[in-house]
Amino acid sequence: VRALTRPGGHGSSVAIRMVSATTCALTLVVVAAAITRLGLYQDAYGLTMLRLACTTFAWILGAAFVLLGIRMLQPRGRDWLPTAYLGLAVAALVWWNGSNPEVTVAETNLTRATATGKLDVDYLVTMSDDAMPALIDGIDALPTAQAEELRSRLCTPTPDRWNAPGGSHVTVDRDGIVRVRSGWAAFNTSRRAAVEAVQGCADGEANH
Repeated sequence: VRALTRPGGHGSSVAIRMVSATTCALTLVVVAAAITRLGLYQDAYGLTMLRLACTTFAWILGAAFVLLGIRMLQPRGRDWLPTAYLGLAVAALVWWNGSNPEVTVAETNLTRATATGKLDVDYLVTMSDDAMPALIDGIDALPTAQAEELRSRLCTPTPDRWNAPGGSHVTVDRDGIVRVRSGWAAFNTSRRAAVEAVQGCADGEANH
């Protein structure tokens, strides 16, 4: 024991690396427990943006501790850990922005509703333009009660949703027609796709 803990000795360095790696492994157990608990919340109440963000962060945190544990087990050498952390952060940022997380949340909840009949419509109607096309496309696959409620709340354009305070690039006329302002400065892909989806749904309701 004295040989392993002697300051500056080889044994001391090995002991510190082993204890550090063990600490990282125990931390991963905590992270795994957090991910499991978040999964239980999702199964019971559905997926939300906050739950998805927390789960994503937990996975990133777990990856960070795996990298730290590997580095702790290595003898002295070139410290690649800062570069690895930078790459992890950039990869996570690109994935989050490129994966369209709101669509993931919408599709996950719609799939859950078809299997369990449980759907938090109050939450879904508050989601942003990114989720609107996915929500409207999935209405027909829902149980009748949830489909009717979601359709009535999404397919009826209202000024309080589209005529945002401070000026918006989208307005709703008194006749319920959604209009998108023209011009390059007003162009927004997600908003335009949402408007087209909502208007198409509203037109389908009117034809019925």
